[in-house]
Amino acid sequence: MVKLLGFLIGVVVVVGLAGYIFYFQRNNPKKIVEYGRTESKSHYSPHKNVTVRTRRVKQAHLDYWEVEIAKDVWIDCAGDCGEAYRTSKSDFWEHQQIEAP
Repeated sequence: MVKLLGFLIGVVVVVGLAGYIFYFQRNNPKKIVEYGRTESKSHYSPHKNVTVRTRRVKQAHLDYWEVEIAKDVWIDCAGDCGEAYRTSKSDFWEHQQIEAP
């Protein structure tokens, strides 16, 4: 009985959180403030330096930068757009090969 109650409370919390996220997204659409570019330098291949598109986005009280990793696919920069691009795109497979057992 206690396990079932805990499970039901967990489901209610998850559904409530998902509902709030959808409500926030719907009532606070992203506004693209500006576009820019940054350079991403590979750690594994010196010839793999690329210039990538970035954009500044405002959503409600949030203000952040995103980097484009593929056509119309944007990810959060988390402070460093060049590093975000490098770790998710240009050096991803090289890093996976090094970390493989």
